[in-house]
Amino acid sequence: MPFSIPDSFTTVKISDHTGREFDVVVSRQPDHYEQWLESARPFSAIAKILIQLLQGRGSLIDVGANIGTISLPVAKNGSRVIAVEMLPINCMKLSLSVIANGLSRMTVHQAAATNSIQMLEFSGDGPWGAVTTGASFPQYAAGYPIDTLLAALGDTLPAGDVAVKIDVEGHELEVLQGCEDLIA
Repeated sequence: MPFSIPDSFTTVKISDHTGREFDVVVSRQPDHYEQWLESARPFSAIAKILIQLLQGRGSLIDVGANIGTISLPVAKNGSRVIAVEMLPINCMKLSLSVIANGLSRMTVHQAAATNSIQMLEFSGDGPWGAVTTGASFPQYAAGYPIDTLLAALGDTLPAGDVAVKIDVEGHELEVLQGCEDLIA
């Protein structure tokens, strides 16, 4: 039986700098970011740099992966990708994209990257939100240092180049503080 995504989602086809296409799963009722993605179908300059850097052999740890506009093309070009995303709906979309693109070397982990084990709040609209406290209608996620998360999940990185992309809306320092072993 062929794979199909649930009716509440659809896909957007995007081509990378080599012309290789990949599907990004978005909501049928798209938010502002997904509306822009559907209309512009942009290919990320960051993804292009990472593809050229890793050359399909290295690994990417994508912290704040959102719906995968950076991690999906890197994985599609052969690199191992570990995507860490705080918001459950984005993890669902990203997991569906992994299946839709047949990416066996990409894993998605629903967690918030930070400097200690704790609960974190997220408030705001998708990619324009922020890790915060005291929000009116926050979304919560378990927060872990990347070092702890990788060890607990048994996610080991193959030998070779490793790149880490961090986009966590103002929480980058805390993420770096939780990557001491990885950086060393």
